[in-house]
Amino acid sequence: LGASATQLFTVSSVGEEFAITSPAEDPASLHTGEELEIVVSAPGRQSIKFITTYGTWKESKNTVLNHVSVKNGKASAILTSTEAGLATVQVVDETSPGISDTLKVAISAPSEDAAKISLQASATIMSPSTGDEVNTVDLTATVKNATDQVVGGAAVAFSIENTTGGGESISPVYVLTDDTGVAKAKFFSGSLGSDAKGVTVKAAIVD
Repeated sequence: LGASATQLFTVSSVGEEFAITSPAEDPASLHTGEELEIVVSAPGRQSIKFITTYGTWKESKNTVLNHVSVKNGKASAILTSTEAGLATVQVVDETSPGISDTLKVAISAPSEDAAKISLQASATIMSPSTGDEVNTVDLTATVKNATDQVVGGAAVAFSIENTTGGGESISPVYVLTDDTGVAKAKFFSGSLGSDAKGVTVKAAIVD
């Protein structure tokens, strides 16, 4: 019959793939008012387009940065933001738009801007712990700055007031907020029940 078909494959080492190589973490972290360099490995490519859903590129003052030249197999751009949020960054080969890579960037206010804290618990009523049965409640503290932007890297200390004396505890008691401004801990009930005033759990921003 003589019919045939062919398929062209490009074989390259891992180090030669089109990819965001820096930052290596996904999601990456960025504080408001600071800069984050996004580096793309793009061997054999000519120019790259940078796009972000949040923040702007320093070079274009916009969410899109076109025609970034590839030099020595790499292209880069600087991401900045004045507000906290989660950005999705995409880099695209301008000659072959089907070739791209993405990275998430969690943007938060710096820890020195911490001004407000709120605390939530997964439950407000729980049973005492008995024997091997230990009852817990999840604690979530959220730290923000004066303009309600979430603050990453802020130190939060959890404490207990109005204790029953039955051995209730919190772990961990010292937590740094993540890039969404959240610090988490667990409250473990003791062997005794509380009076009508209950047990008070406090979360405070510390230096």
